[in-house]
Formats: sequence, C-alpha cells, structure tokens
Amino acid sequence: MASSNKTVKFVESDPSGLPLKRKQVQQACESCRKRKKRCIHTEGDEDADVSKSPGSRTRNHDGTPNGQGDHGVIPSAHSSRRFVCDTNPEGLFAEATGSDALGSKRGSRFLGDTNPEGMFAEVTHSDGATSTARNDEVGVWVSTRHDTSVAPESSNVTAPHPAIPYDEILLPYVQEHCLTCVPPEREYRQLKKVYTRKIHPIYALVPDSAMTDNDSPANIVLRQVISLAAATDPSMANYLRLSNKGSEKLSFVEFSQALSGAVRTTLATSLIVDRTVHIRALSMLSLYFQPSSLQESEVPAQFNAEAIHHSQTLGLHLLRTGDPALETLFCAVWAVDKINAAAYASAHALGDLKPFVELPVLEPMIVEANALEVPTHLLATLEVFYHAVIILSCRLPRPSAESHQSSYASSIPPAMANARRSLASERIAHAVKKEKLSPVPFIPYAVSLSLSVEYRKMRHSALPMFRARSRDAFKSSCELLKRFKNIFYSAKVTYGLGERMLKEMERAATTLVQEAPAAANASEISSEPTPEVAFSADPQDFDMSMNGMPNLDSIDFNMDVFGHFDPSFDLTMADNALEGNLDIGLPLNWGEWAQFGS
Repeated sequence: MASSNKTVKFVESDPSGLPLKRKQVQQACESCRKRKKRCIHTEGDEDADVSKSPGSRTRNHDGTPNGQGDHGVIPSAHSSRRFVCDTNPEGLFAEATGSDALGSKRGSRFLGDTNPEGMFAEVTHSDGATSTARNDEVGVWVSTRHDTSVAPESSNVTAPHPAIPYDEILLPYVQEHCLTCVPPEREYRQLKKVYTRKIHPIYALVPDSAMTDNDSPANIVLRQVISLAAATDPSMANYLRLSNKGSEKLSFVEFSQALSGAVRTTLATSLIVDRTVHIRALSMLSLYFQPSSLQESEVPAQFNAEAIHHSQTLGLHLLRTGDPALETLFCAVWAVDKINAAAYASAHALGDLKPFVELPVLEPMIVEANALEVPTHLLATLEVFYHAVIILSCRLPRPSAESHQSSYASSIPPAMANARRSLASERIAHAVKKEKLSPVPFIPYAVSLSLSVEYRKMRHSALPMFRARSRDAFKSSCELLKRFKNIFYSAKVTYGLGERMLKEMERAATTLVQEAPAAANASEISSEPTPEVAFSADPQDFDMSMNGMPNLDSIDFNMDVFGHFDPSFDLTMADNALEGNLDIGLPLNWGEWAQFGS
C-alpha cells in the first residue's frame, strides 16, 4: 500500500473513549471585526491557544490535567514508531523526556492494533508501508511532537529502564553486597552440575544459551538462581559457601536467604534491562524462595505474577516470536503458573481454553515423547508430578460435620475418583520413599497431598480397618515430609500439622487406655467387651515411641479417637488445613497453619 500525501486528522477522545468537542474557529480581533476584514493577527497564536484549549489535554477525574499532549496532531514522517510487543513500556518515560519543557509534557501515546487510528498513523509513517511488519507487533507509538530528531526505535527484549527514585541509593549497595554474593568457582561447578542433571530437564528456565562467560549483572543473577535451586539437593550440603561470606560453610537457610535477597535487590534496580532475565530469575524465585516469616508466605506467588507480567509484556503468550528459546521460556512460565496456582490456591494468571481434557496415561505419554532413554530419576520425578495432578483432578466436596451419619454419607466418593486418588496417593509415597528424585518443590507438595488423602480417609472412614491403615500411611507421609522440612517452607508447615495431629491422637489413645480398666470394673455385669472400644487392658502392652509417647500401632480403632481430643485442640482448624489442601480453589492460610503446627 503506497503512502498517501493526504493527512488524516482525528477528533480527540477522553480517557473513557468519548469524543471531545472540536476546536472552535479562531475569531477575528476587535480591530478587524470593526473593519470587516479578514484577520491575520491571531494566526501566530493558534498553536499556543491549542495547548490552552480544553480539548488539548485529557483530564483526570478531579479535573486536573494529566500532562498528556494534543491528541489531534497529525503524525509526521518521523513522529511515529512501530511498537513491538517486547518493547519496555517504561520507554514511554524515555521518549517523553526532551530538551524543552513542552516536549516533556507532550509525550507519546500508544495506539493498539484494534484502534483504527493506529492503521492510518502507521501508513503515514515513512517506513510503515514499506517495512515488513513483525509478528509480535501490537500497536504504534505516536509522538505528539513536530520535531524530526526522533528516529524510529525498535527494541527487542531490552529497553531503557525508567528512572527509579531509589536507584542511586541501591546501586552502590548492590554492586558491593549483592553482585559479590555468589558461590566460589569450585562450589559453583558442583551446584551447576546438579542443576543441569536434575533440575533443568524439568523446568528449562535457565539454559546454557542464556549464560555468558562475563561478569555482567544478568549473568551473575542467573548464576545465583541456579545455585539457589541446586542447594535444595541434600548432596550439596558441603558446597554451601558464598564469596562474600568467606570460606565458612553455611546452613541451607543462611545460603538460601542470602542468595534470594541478593537476587531480589538486584532485580529492583535498573542494572538488568533484559526482560527475559527477569522472567527466568523471577520464575526460579517463585519455585525456590523459602519464606522466613508469616509476612513472606505470599512472596513466591508474587514472583510468579511478576514473571507472567513480563512475559505478557514481551508478547510471549502470542507464540509468534519465531525464537524457540523464547517459546520454551513461555512454556516453562506456563507450567510454573499451574504449579503455583495449585500450591497457593490462587487463580491461573495464564488462562486455559481447554478445561475439559481427557486424563492421559503416563506410560503412553513417555513413549510418545520418545523419552524412554531419559534417566530414571527424572521419570520418577515426573511420575510424582503426574499422580499429584490426578489427586487434584478429583474435586470432591468435603464431608459435613453435622452428624456421623451425614458425614459418612457425604464422605463416600465416587468409585472411580476414590480408586484413582487412593492409588495416586500410594504411588507418590512409594516413589518418594524408594526413588532418588530431583530437588523440585512439587515433590513435598505431592507428599502433602498424599498426607491429606490419608487424613481424610482416617477421619471419615466407617471401617476401623481402613482407619488403622490410613493412620499408618499418614504417619509414613509425615516421616517423608520430615526430609524436606528444613528446606521447603510448605513442607515445614504441613509436617508441623501432621506431627501435632499424631501427638494429639497418641494423647487421646493413652487417656482411653488408662480409663479402660476403671470402666471395666464399673461394669462387671457385662460379659462382653464394649463394642465401641477393644483396647489392650494393660497399658504396658503399648510400644513406646522414640519420644516417649505411646505408639498407636497397639490401638484398635473401633472407637473414634477424634472424639476424645482435648477441647483446647482446634480440630476444626486441622480439618480446614489438612482436608482443604485437596481443594485447589481454597486459599491456603499458611500463617495460621504454621502457628497451629508449631
């Protein structure tokens, strides 16, 4: 389409989209009006009047001008530039700044591809009709200034960072403390080896192609998140050292907090302008950042939301970049969003258009993906993830607590869902116990789901045999969570809940055993044991556990132990925590649960 010499003028619109009044025709001066002559004395002031007219600026709700320039200016040959989706929107700050005060007030405005004005503005641009449009373009930046010094810009994933108010304060601190917070070269090689072998094949967030050999801030941040992730592997306990901490070996908590704090502070400055680095680092933080207090329990989900914001700003969700690395990055962000949505019971930031997908079978998926030669520890890790998804797919209502009969009736799940969820719970426990898995955060989350499944059966099953079997599985899941409680915050909270529940069950069982002989002496007429309780009459028959408390293995669960809990024990809170874990639509109150389990 050839460029047209005709200019197009548009009527301005306010922020709500309604058109503004057209500019009034300039009136003649008093002298020319008396002489009935054409007035030429006010033509020079036309431009000045435009900037003062009510239609020259959009106004805020309070009626004050917001500094936006005249929207009715005709785009000149060099006054518009094509906006690609990976342009930093903060570039608006850079373009709005000029040598003159008027230029700083008259910044640029964005016209999306759905705006008809954008089409005309593009064709009036000297290069708009001849250059080939990029696939990831979403609109046009139109400058409202009439200068020709602004050349069209086309940024990729980097763009000028906005002026951060506290940047001058943070930069010296970041350069002195954060960029030096990296493992020594010897330790980093070991951490990188674990990351490459066990973690990167799962997420593919930080490939080797994203790493460089220089000491740029972007490269240092990526080294830091790699070290943070690999440190969760128990075999790396002897390699947790940092250059700015000397040669002293650190605990995982110290190592993790130092690295995550350094990455967070660096990303808050203008040192790194590449948005893909922000996406990779934020996604890794959303997975491996461990909250140290109640106030930080929601921070991982915030990291995930910020990473998705950057990916959508780059237009990665359009899948039109033509770059396999960027498309792989978006797939990784999409997967992390799903994991975070389940773990934190938050809404998906990246929506799905296929809510009804037939549940696939794991083995055919592996065969179709030509993954038969994949190492066993990776396949076992994916198997745990697969069974965790199966548990979450069984969206069953929670039993009511009005009466035992209604609770039992409402707790009976559909046959297929019950079998599928129970089998998935057992497979998770078996894989975590027997296999060497990758140090990824959805492993302890899957164990917590298995623990919740067993708790629900132990809590609501009518058969003592099933309750006793679920109790054993519940204890086994608690022991598995104990492996992860010093690393993953969610595992620490869930383990605390399960441990306190077991202790209260042991206390209630001990009380029942001690009261059983007195009850037997008071009812000597009875020739049969009470059907509700069939305990061993002698408390000495109980095996003592390592912490000195009676072991539940000798107890016959013919009676509901939960009905004999101490009144000070908040059983409702425990139910909401352990059973609510199965409902991915229920927000998880980690803070209250952590206090309850402590």
